[in-house]
Amino acid sequence: MRTRPEPVSDPATRIHSIDALDPGISLGILERRGSSSTRRPPPILLVHGATFGVTLFDLPVPGYSLIDELARSGRTVYALDIRGYGYSLNGGVMDAPPHAHPPFARLKDAVRDIEAAVAFILAREQMPAVDIVGFSWGTVVAACYAAQCPHHVARLALYAPLYAEVNEMWRTRIGDPNDRARIDPRIGAYRLVTLADVVQRWN
Repeated sequence: MRTRPEPVSDPATRIHSIDALDPGISLGILERRGSSSTRRPPPILLVHGATFGVTLFDLPVPGYSLIDELARSGRTVYALDIRGYGYSLNGGVMDAPPHAHPPFARLKDAVRDIEAAVAFILAREQMPAVDIVGFSWGTVVAACYAAQCPHHVARLALYAPLYAEVNEMWRTRIGDPNDRARIDPRIGAYRLVTLADVVQRWN
């Protein structure tokens, strides 16, 4: 079952819905403003990995919210849900079975989602550039965006880079049986991850 994150009640937090660069797709962006300060460092954009969306950065456990930690330091934080995740759940493709459509959020699509998010953030903040933090698969997406639009990226941080080493688990799970270096063409538009899947993976 697909679910959206819980509604936000924190007055310092807003959820924005913006149009993606591709028609018919809306993107959800969480914003949490830092404490007011005369110094205005660039806003931070967090980019999630392939399994968990924005909620990964904002766990409802004391001391485990990266977004809270950054906001407390005075930074204004934005976290983007790539199309198909969390606040960016859309109809159409996501309402059909996975195998009814080809992959829905490939690298090039995710890079375009970052492009739309950065344009929104820069206009809202009246700033020339953002700091970007990419996590896991998000390191690949964020780095590709930074390479294409370096003038909009003040700093880039790569957390748990995907290509730091060969990940045999992922090659086995989603790789083409005939060529593990390529994604399995049978994987479909999206995949569903259950709590049991998460526990098995991390234990």
